[in-house]
Amino acid sequence: MWWYSTWVVGSVVQVVGCDWGIESSAREDQCGICHGDGTTCTTVKQNFDKQVGVGYVEATVIPAGARNIRVEEVAEANNYLAIRNDQGRYYLNGHWYIQWSGDYEAAGTVIHYRRDGNKESFNSPGPLREPLHVMVSYPWRRLYRVQWAFHRRLYVMNVKKTAVYTHC
Repeated sequence: MWWYSTWVVGSVVQVVGCDWGIESSAREDQCGICHGDGTTCTTVKQNFDKQVGVGYVEATVIPAGARNIRVEEVAEANNYLAIRNDQGRYYLNGHWYIQWSGDYEAAGTVIHYRRDGNKESFNSPGPLREPLHVMVSYPWRRLYRVQWAFHRRLYVMNVKKTAVYTHC
């Protein structure tokens, strides 16, 4: 997400960059690094394509820190996407209670949930403050397909450089 803000300073609208500089062109890369170029990010894309029994089944866990999250059904289905946290608290479509399209708060961000007929999707700018479990509800046994993508930071270990001095 390319981050920027506008502020009114002395009745003039000013653009403020992610470095908080007025009229700054600094922007975040897709992983939220100010002045970043995306080289510390990775994109995770996967699919869930299984036929299982009745109940809620975990399709994936989206890790804390993930950004630009998109989860969608591949085709219309009579099943529902649900989201819960590590403790089992449902933020969306839990306990067989199906919610309307809309914006829902979860894991420190907003989830934009859309249900169009029997096809669902949700997306979020992130970052997630906690892992989210993407669940699929199965009212009956049926093949179900979901795909998702998100960005996350690559963790680079800092190697401490030590100078070695010798006496000549």
